[in-house]
Amino acid sequence: MMGFSIHTEKENLRFCRAVRWAAGVSVCIMVGSPWTDTFADDIEPNDTLVTACQSGLDGIGFVDIPGAVLGDGDNPDLDVDIFSFSITTVTPLPVRITVRVDAAGPGPDAYLRLFDSTGNELNANDDRTFHDHNPRIATYLFEVGTYYVGVSSSGNALYDNTQSASGMPGGGGSYDLNITTEPVLPSISSFEPNDDVTTPTPVGSDSFSIVGEFIGDGEHVRRDVDIYLLSLTGTARVDVQVLADSIGSTLDPVVRLRTCATGVPEKTWEDPCGLGSNDDRTDGSTDSALSVGVPAATDVYIMVSGSGNRRFDPAVAGSGEMGSVGEYNLIVSVDYFDGAGPQETNDSIVTSTPLLVHDGTPQTVGITGFIGDGPFAITRGDRDFFKIELLGESGFFTFTVEPETGSNLIPVLAIYDESAGLIAYEDNPDHDPELEITIPATCSERDNRFDPTVLHVLVMGIKQRLPNDPFVPWPGFHRFEEHSVGDGPGSTGGYRLVVRADLGVDCGAEPNDTLNTSTATGIVDEGLYLCSDGILGDSLCIDPFMDADLWSLEVVHVPATLEVGICSVLHNLQVEVRVFESAGQEIARFFPSAVGGRESTTLALRLSEAGKYFVGVGGYDDDYDPLVPCSSEYADAEFDLMIRLSQGPRPSAIDGSRNEEGAAGDETPLLFTNRLD
Repeated sequence: MMGFSIHTEKENLRFCRAVRWAAGVSVCIMVGSPWTDTFADDIEPNDTLVTACQSGLDGIGFVDIPGAVLGDGDNPDLDVDIFSFSITTVTPLPVRITVRVDAAGPGPDAYLRLFDSTGNELNANDDRTFHDHNPRIATYLFEVGTYYVGVSSSGNALYDNTQSASGMPGGGGSYDLNITTEPVLPSISSFEPNDDVTTPTPVGSDSFSIVGEFIGDGEHVRRDVDIYLLSLTGTARVDVQVLADSIGSTLDPVVRLRTCATGVPEKTWEDPCGLGSNDDRTDGSTDSALSVGVPAATDVYIMVSGSGNRRFDPAVAGSGEMGSVGEYNLIVSVDYFDGAGPQETNDSIVTSTPLLVHDGTPQTVGITGFIGDGPFAITRGDRDFFKIELLGESGFFTFTVEPETGSNLIPVLAIYDESAGLIAYEDNPDHDPELEITIPATCSERDNRFDPTVLHVLVMGIKQRLPNDPFVPWPGFHRFEEHSVGDGPGSTGGYRLVVRADLGVDCGAEPNDTLNTSTATGIVDEGLYLCSDGILGDSLCIDPFMDADLWSLEVVHVPATLEVGICSVLHNLQVEVRVFESAGQEIARFFPSAVGGRESTTLALRLSEAGKYFVGVGGYDDDYDPLVPCSSEYADAEFDLMIRLSQGPRPSAIDGSRNEEGAAGDETPLLFTNRLD
């Protein structure tokens, strides 16, 4: 039976879903069973499962709890609000549940948890999105019984739901809570049971897609895993997408690819069969995407689970931990390489892929590549060399490696000269998806016996080590060392290499040897300053070699990271770089490494105080006073300089609160980059 009635706003809150009119009066449609529409209050104490407020929700329906307050309990800083609801035997299963917290006014930065009847956590959420700090949970319930929703401050996410005043102190405020349960249609398709490597779902040897699958429909419910067997007939690129977020599912999927029908070793990063794994895409979606190179004809097990159940053993059905559940679509693309990708073979300097010619004007050029498609992919030893010809007088070259979306590649970037001498190198064990090296053109000319206008750029996976001889591709007997990072013996995947040429600016006019006469970089908080052809020994002092050059920048918002890179053509003395705060107090000093008649390095410095900062270049072991002109003793050198200021801390940066002599010293030239491993 269905009736129509008109209620005031207060009555609508208590008894029905309201369609609000501008006049403040609403028409309400009252729906009978199976819907249960209720209104509840936040009544203290309700910090534990035993004292939880009964919401009145039973089965399918919703409950609104407006004006609840965090911080009104006996222990305000540790206050937790717990509400109960029930799923009865007459309710068709599974049930989709959505729980939402909306802060009222300033409100709390809330954290939301969902518990089953025994207090086990089924799901939790802190922020709905990056910009929306209100939490939201959407998942499925598979059993009848009593469930609990817990609301706490975001700083108190690990409270004990059986103890009052547990956890960590946090802020309070007023909020509105909504719990909605809905019936769901049965899954469109299911290949259950396929929870272990003895019962995988065969999917052939080529590209395929599956629509309407469900994590949670097997007998292991929240420990459900769906395993698919892809039987490759040769070397291939495999792209896997698990779409849940983009189809509105409650599932936060994780995908793992392996080549063995065995269990995973205790430490997954030692898994010799692991091709890679992914939880969330790099674009902010919780969908999973993975792109890997598979070196030869082999079976590939594609394993899909819910986030939270990452450490299941594929040899044991029902292993692991409870994870998220819901629908997903699986899309797998297989591209066979027939022995080589589009750039192959380019595994050595002598087979480098020609990329571009610079004519001395600022420009940006890019090319796509793939690690794992070459003749040495079978040993996970594929690497790509690109040959860059440098014509004209371009001042600086920036090389950036950007992994493709879904790529499993954790890249290494290295720069060689024509004689195979290592000029610069960077990797990042912290899995930074992008690497960048900036090189002054003059500093690439390290050996006049070879062509100084040619560079070779190397891209490879992070788990490989630099080749002993860049002229020789991976020989069959070569066994490279491995990082203890990620899954498997080497990372593979697609990437884009971008090369940018910049002319740079003049390094400033004399006099600029004091704080008051320093050359302004124009950098405030964030920016990049590149100058070329700087000279020590051209000062206006009585003795021009009593020279030092200084540059200024400003920090308004902290923390910040200051990076200073220098490449110097040696004359009589090495140069030193010093960093000063606004009053002239030295906070850092470093001496570049000298290799082959040149010296170069980069220093990364953490800045925790706002104000003006100054970068100074002078002679080696030179104690010039940045407040006094012509106070340098002797300096004679030509150099290129990079100053980069960025917001936030950098893990490898040195604390700027103390003096670090020789802080960036290294036997290898780094050229405006950092060795991070």
